[in-house]
Amino acid sequence: MSDNIKSLSHKPKRKSNKIAIISALVLVLAAASFFTYSYITKSFFFDDKAEDEPVIDQVYALDEFVLNLKDSNSRRYLKTKIALGYENKKDVEILAENNFQIRDVIIQTLRMKNAEEIMAAEKTEDLKRELMDDINGLFEPDLVLDIYIIDFLVQ
Repeated sequence: MSDNIKSLSHKPKRKSNKIAIISALVLVLAAASFFTYSYITKSFFFDDKAEDEPVIDQVYALDEFVLNLKDSNSRRYLKTKIALGYENKKDVEILAENNFQIRDVIIQTLRMKNAEEIMAAEKTEDLKRELMDDINGLFEPDLVLDIYIIDFLVQ
């Protein structure tokens, strides 16, 4: 009879060991699946957005611009101040060396606009994008990552 009691006491230990092993395997598989999914979708732990997007932490302010606009029926002018956003500190030297070319590109782009094109608030982002594309045409690779319009007066 004592043999029966000993044999009964061994079975629950084996069963609890099996449950512990199976639980551990399920946990490991769940963790592996989670990390695999995160890696494939580039979410949670493996988010690459911070590496892909450049950080604009430098600003190069240009002198004030005063220029005539392309208005056929009246003489209107634009007075503005623009700053360029860029990423690397070393790029300030390149921007300073090309200051005259940058100003020329901005003046040429803005002189081709009339007052209605420039004054429309919904077109501000399009104008900034156009200026940025025109300025970056001077550089390889693109240096300017954003345009900041500091002052803006049409008269």
